[in-house]
Amino acid sequence: SDLNPSIFTNGGPVPSSLVEISGGRNTGKTMLLMQLVAQSLTHCDVVLLNTSNKIDPTILGALLKDAISASSPNSTSAELEKKFETCLESLEIMNCFSSTQLEMALKTLDQYVLLDNERISLIAVDSLCEFYWFDLEPETRQRKFTYYMNALAPLRKICNKFYVSCMYTVDSSFNRNAY
Repeated sequence: SDLNPSIFTNGGPVPSSLVEISGGRNTGKTMLLMQLVAQSLTHCDVVLLNTSNKIDPTILGALLKDAISASSPNSTSAELEKKFETCLESLEIMNCFSSTQLEMALKTLDQYVLLDNERISLIAVDSLCEFYWFDLEPETRQRKFTYYMNALAPLRKICNKFYVSCMYTVDSSFNRNAY
């Protein structure tokens, strides 16, 4: 709740929801995702699946410090630093360099991580369809929208099974079904 009132007018994403952050290339999708992750860390544990390798730890740390300062305006610097350390411990980053690694990360979430930590309320994925061009077999055609729907299916299953929310970025060219 109270995640970002300008985006979530009801206070935040409801459990089991999927929040899509879409747009063209270089429109700030990753930055918005990092801001929402930083704000979420002040309330819950977060798993961040980094497929695009655009997540900058320095920027994420600065955004987290800003979110902590905004949520605790009367805290001393020592208290803010303690909260920062606590929030960092509440963040699990999984770097994925292929669709196979992303698939394994999702299986790990489903079979181990979410079973062991009930404080996890948010799964964030930067660039859900990052591996489309790598996965495209030679002489084979697959629509971007079909790839997107197939990539979204395991996230939807995990969100419903564990009652967690998921935010993900995706290039807007993937979420349009032209047919």
